[in-house]
Amino acid sequence: AVLTDLTMPGLTGDALARALATHRADLPVLIMSGAEPLGDGSAELPPAVRARLRKPIDSGQLFDALAHALD
Repeated sequence: AVLTDLTMPGLTGDALARALATHRADLPVLIMSGAEPLGDGSAELPPAVRARLRKPIDSGQLFDALAHALD
């Protein structure tokens, strides 16, 4: 699994998820953000994105999201 931020210098988290999917379509991606709206649907993010997490993230929330993504 990959945990990435939505906003990074030079590359967005959704662009990273799309690039990773070209090499590993089964690789789950979890995107987190503290500033950007994450939306409530999946239309704007690629299918590889299995979870959207709002920062700050507590350990239980991260554990649950990872467990679901890897299930």
